[in-house]
Amino acid sequence: MPVFLCQTILYGLAGALILPFNASAGSSPETTLVVVNGRSPLSVRIANEYVRLRGIPETHVVWLEGVPSKSVIRIEDFRKNIWSPVRDFIHSHKLDEEIDIITYSGEFPYAVDFSSDIKSKNLGKYKYRGSKASLTALTYFARRVEVGDIGYLGMNYYYRDFAGPKIKAQPNHPVSLPRLEEKELRRLGNTARKSLHRKEAAAAVEIYQKILDSYPANPENWYNLARSLAAAGDRDKAIETLTLAVDYGWSNSLRTDRDPYLKSLNPDPEFQKLLDRMVAAYGPFQLTHGFRSHYVWSNADLAFREPADSLDQYYLSTMLAYTGNHGNSFPEIMNYLTAAASSDGTRPDGTVYLLENSDIRSKTRQPLFPVTLAELARRGRKGEVLYKRNEGQNGILPIAKADVIGAVVGSRSFNWEEANSRLLPGAIAESLTSSGGNFNRADQTKLTEFLRHGAAGSSGAVAEPYSFQEKFPVSLIHAWYADGCSLAEAFYQSVKAPYQLIIVGDPLARPFASFADIKLKSPSPMHPWSGVVTIEADINTVPGKPVSKVEFWVDGQHQFDAPVNELFSWDTRAVEDGGHDVRLVAIEDSSIETRSVTRFIARVYNNDYRIEVEDVSRPITYEDTVEISGTAQGAEKVEVFRGYRMLGTATIEDSRWQISIPAETFGAGPVSFFVRASYKDGSTVRSDPVALSIGMPDSQPR
Repeated sequence: MPVFLCQTILYGLAGALILPFNASAGSSPETTLVVVNGRSPLSVRIANEYVRLRGIPETHVVWLEGVPSKSVIRIEDFRKNIWSPVRDFIHSHKLDEEIDIITYSGEFPYAVDFSSDIKSKNLGKYKYRGSKASLTALTYFARRVEVGDIGYLGMNYYYRDFAGPKIKAQPNHPVSLPRLEEKELRRLGNTARKSLHRKEAAAAVEIYQKILDSYPANPENWYNLARSLAAAGDRDKAIETLTLAVDYGWSNSLRTDRDPYLKSLNPDPEFQKLLDRMVAAYGPFQLTHGFRSHYVWSNADLAFREPADSLDQYYLSTMLAYTGNHGNSFPEIMNYLTAAASSDGTRPDGTVYLLENSDIRSKTRQPLFPVTLAELARRGRKGEVLYKRNEGQNGILPIAKADVIGAVVGSRSFNWEEANSRLLPGAIAESLTSSGGNFNRADQTKLTEFLRHGAAGSSGAVAEPYSFQEKFPVSLIHAWYADGCSLAEAFYQSVKAPYQLIIVGDPLARPFASFADIKLKSPSPMHPWSGVVTIEADINTVPGKPVSKVEFWVDGQHQFDAPVNELFSWDTRAVEDGGHDVRLVAIEDSSIETRSVTRFIARVYNNDYRIEVEDVSRPITYEDTVEISGTAQGAEKVEVFRGYRMLGTATIEDSRWQISIPAETFGAGPVSFFVRASYKDGSTVRSDPVALSIGMPDSQPR
């Protein structure tokens, strides 16, 4: 049914358009592009809600009409139907220097089959490489994907690398040749483990010595021999062998300290020194850094910021939601996105829980647990390792913990609800497992379980990763997050080879950021602006967090930089008359480059043209036709826009106009549009933004 609107003039209700707005850490709403599946009402609805929630400029929303319907697509389809239109949108609207984050709304494929790229390089099959990558990772590496460079399967140079255990010792006896084959090695290892379990320590010692004859530089082989010697009662030889294990790079202090076969060594000062060496094995760490897509990253950290065609320039990328099989419902999505936005700058008094168990999924990340606790403590944050022998804990999930701001899990299956724990707004929780992001398989708990219970973001592998630590976030993600990085920045600084990892959630969540307070002192947005205006902003910074500069943005475009707390000028004649989204963004003078913002509507008035738009008079449902009307004296035509999308047009009769637009064109949820009037002399004038709320279709959950 049609919906008519009541009248309000362009310069009316001025005070209502000074918009309260949260500040942004690292990347921000101004540097974020939201990608919508235009064929999916649910995708449009999620995007509408997120744009409102985060204050994304309407000019930073791109609608795709050719999104493949399958959950796993070919890389050719990714290039043609997803990346190419996104890239063209960025280029055509001169957003190349603005966009740092590309986030997909719901109803997108989650994985991409890159087999044809491998075939084109004449590379054979390799099981540890696989053939599928995530949608978010290929977007992150889009510059490589675009030109067919399979470097997207390799190193992410934005990863905050660190020195780790190094092999220092040299084998003191020759390798026995031929070496044991893999099948025999596995058989001997299983036999040795069974021998230890049966308290046949001498047999285990003999087997591990045979294994070391073939592989004397493997630290785990020395570790296994040490625990067998300790079980056999040979304390001195066990300490000597464990020392060699540490020399060769063994660094899992948690596993060593709790190993029942090494319990007899615990009181020994030499054993404690070895534990200390393991804990201290990691570092120094590269400095955490705010992200910009025009920075060029290298393994020597931020090397330089040009040229624009470098393959080591990236786009942070997440999916806001996955809504297919094993995905999240709309109410669940809105719950975690809203909670994430509310967490910004709150510095929650939560604890990061690191889950320790005997599963390889947990053991893969355990060596970094002690240094993670130390790094969190250095930042004034709390962390704790939970394992089965903790009272009431199972080592799988935090049990009965009401303050979870982070969870590092390593388990194939779990039930968060049964754990009776609470994820705080802004929490990052994820699990290292083979199919956490493979939604076509029913086995293993999916990353969406964390989101269902309120996590701001999670991740999972879309294909078998074979427990390579490099393919998952290291536990230090929570230290980088505590530095004030956004969720997307924290994730990508924590994953060395992210090509199989899909990241889902709010990329802009930043609970530990510190924001400057920005106020516009003059000119007042309560009155029209004309000619060259002198702008004065008052920026109050957080102690110890100075600001280096202020960015001036108009309608989603960065115009120029200005000095802090100094007057600067803007020529309003550079834009058409009417209401414009103006933002002042203060950049923190630190490696994190926290971005703080204030936003308001500035009304430009340099000529005598006016447009009047009528306002919403009653609720609109998805099935309605929206009738938008008003006056524009002397104009030839008017057009309705959402960002760069033209939704409808009409000619003018006796200064009046009316445009009929199906509500489904806007999509369900909160939406905003403006109306532009065009004149014979080529002049245009635009209205203030007009806000609507479109009721949900009956076919979608409410």
